[in-house]
Amino acid sequence: MIYYAIALFVLLIDQYSKWMVRNELSLNESHPLIGKALQITSVRNEGAAYGILEGQHWFFITITFIAICGILWYIRKVLRDKKKILAVASCFILGGAIGNLTDRLFFGKVVDFIQIDFHFTIFGHSYYPLQIFNLADSAIFVGVVLIITNAFFEWIKESKVKEAYN
Repeated sequence: MIYYAIALFVLLIDQYSKWMVRNELSLNESHPLIGKALQITSVRNEGAAYGILEGQHWFFITITFIAICGILWYIRKVLRDKKKILAVASCFILGGAIGNLTDRLFFGKVVDFIQIDFHFTIFGHSYYPLQIFNLADSAIFVGVVLIITNAFFEWIKESKVKEAYN
C-alpha cells in the first residue's frame, strides 16, 4: 500500500543520510550550513532525546519493537476507518522508529547529525532546545504533529456539531 511506501521512504532517506554522516564525517566533526544556527555534526546517541536513559540499549530495542507492533495495528485500524491523515502520520512515525531501531540493532547507537543551535533566556536561565537529532526523529515529530493537528480539527468539528444540536 501507498501508506507503507511512506514509511519505507522515511526509512531509506534516514538510513542514507546516516550512512553519509558515518562515512563522510569523523565523530564530533561539524560543518556549518547556516552559521552556528544550523550545522551538520556527527554524534552518536545511546539514549533517547537529549541522551535520556543513556546506555539502556535493550530497553530501547524492546520498547521500539512494541511500539512498531502498536503502530502497525493502529495503521490498519485507521485505514479501516478511512482516516487517511492518521495513516500517513502513523507511517511517518513507523519509518522513523524503524530507522532509529536499525541503528540500535546494527551499531548499538543512533547516529544524530542535524544540530540546531539557538537558545533563549527566561528569568536569567538559558535554554537550548532541539540540540542534535536525525531525519528519523524529524519524521516522528512530523507524525506526532499531524496526529495532534488532526485531533484539534476533529475536536472543532465535534464542537460545531454539538452546538448545532443545542
